Amino acid sequence: MQALTLNGGNIALHAQGDLLIDAGSRLSANGGAALTAKNKIRAGTGGNIELAGAGIEPSRVVIAAALSAYGLEQGGSLRITANALQIGSAAGSDANTLYLDSALLAAGGFRSYRLTANAGNLALAADSSIRLQQRNWQLNAAAIHAASGSDLSQLVHLAVLPDDQRSAVDLSLNLLHNPSIHGGYDADRILSIAAGAVIAADAGAEVGLTSDTDIRVDGTIRAPAGKIALALTAPPSAIKAVYNPDQAISLGNTALLDAGGTLVLTANSLGLKLGQVLAGGTVSLTADRGYLLTAAGSRIDVSGSQAQIDIVNAAGKARPTIGSAGGNINLTAAEGMILQGQLRAAAGQGQAATGT
Repeated sequence: MQALTLNGGNIALHAQGDLLIDAGSRLSANGGAALTAKNKIRAGTGGNIELAGAGIEPSRVVIAAALSAYGLEQGGSLRITANALQIGSAAGSDANTLYLDSALLAAGGFRSYRLTANAGNLALAADSSIRLQQRNWQLNAAAIHAASGSDLSQLVHLAVLPDDQRSAVDLSLNLLHNPSIHGGYDADRILSIAAGAVIAADAGAEVGLTSDTDIRVDGTIRAPAGKIALALTAPPSAIKAVYNPDQAISLGNTALLDAGGTLVLTANSLGLKLGQVLAGGTVSLTADRGYLLTAAGSRIDVSGSQAQIDIVNAAGKARPTIGSAGGNINLTAAEGMILQGQLRAAAGQGQAATGT
């Protein structure tokens, strides 16, 4: 007997010219599920969708389709590559820029997103918001009676799982030149998070910004007890990039990188406040080329947290305050650093360890 295929598959569209996916179309890599002989649910994971403009000439990428990779427990991944990307603003006039509604990064059930600009800027617009929180399929009550081979999408509803059961959603934003595209390397291009813009993830998420030109953050990136990594890398070896004295990872005076500790509650039917007080996470700024510049007013925070939670044992129930340790801040630069912003890695409570 052939084994059941429960995990979603892979969809990859790589265009040598324009990649145009019209409204009304649908790309689905949803996972499946099976009911065992012991009435246990086996859940498949969501699959992977990759959409890329990969030609040698500047090209258009337009995505108006419904994209999804839902699963009962874990969704899939979405990767998009275009010449340039603008997230969270109205469509502009540049034909080679992919304008994305930030709502795309809250739909489809994905567990991770990777967005890459290969011949232009990548920007998160001012006052826009990306909320990274996975939504999963959950079975309807009648699903257990469905016939074998039924369309799972007709037997489910969307739900946000409890904090302790929900997988964090990761985000990777990249400005990485493709040396094959006509026009070559442009050191003036930038990966930017504008003032007022917010990227907010769940506990334990990983948010990464990588560029072979510049990175500028004036907004907020928040990944409680997770990892935030900003990195400047060398361009591809085919690109003869000269020394650029202005190349840097820059945090403006309104920037906040927050990977501080947090409380993750555990769902229970006893009315108890149960959970984990997680330690601060890690923020890493790594400039293999160029400088690190943090303006006065900018903040990097990996402090621990504290919260009251219930502890039940033979002696009864108590609700002490539990503190967690601070996390880690890693700073590396090839050329130099000017650090005027605030760095915090305090303990959540007196006896917890501070960070480094």
